[in-house]
Amino acid sequence: MIKHNIKRIITKKNVLFFIFIMSVYYVYKAFHPATIVAVYQTENRSTVLVRNLPFTDAGKLAWWKINKKILNEQYGVPMDNSKGHFHISFWNFGDGFKEMPEHVSRWSSETTDLLCFEEMKVKKNCIDKDMEMVIFNTMAGNILIRSDGKYREEKNGDIVKAKW
Repeated sequence: MIKHNIKRIITKKNVLFFIFIMSVYYVYKAFHPATIVAVYQTENRSTVLVRNLPFTDAGKLAWWKINKKILNEQYGVPMDNSKGHFHISFWNFGDGFKEMPEHVSRWSSETTDLLCFEEMKVKKNCIDKDMEMVIFNTMAGNILIRSDGKYREEKNGDIVKAKW
């Protein structure tokens, strides 16, 4: 009986501690707005590195609506190809730029799952592959957004859940 009560107390303490830690994390994220770290472009593809992008789809979509004009004016995003198509990928900047390991054995704990930017002529030119969101247009002119869910941006700027 005593052992059972101790387990219950420990479990309650663990749950409360977990809730506290998650609350602190969410408050931290709420007060540290997303910032664009860098933008790389090739042809019709734009790669945007972002620090502190919201973690919910609703937050990411709201961020996109607010920042798409800034991205266009300051960085030329999206950049269309000759057929008018574009592709924007948003990547979590996370711990910043890393160096690609020179040799990684198959059994190593190091990862080579990195996205590297060859135009940067420094050793630390890679980030962890952690894509947050993709926005692209179709041949029919629809703007589609993929995060955890799938969405379509209407001509009037509204974003609606989509099946595609």
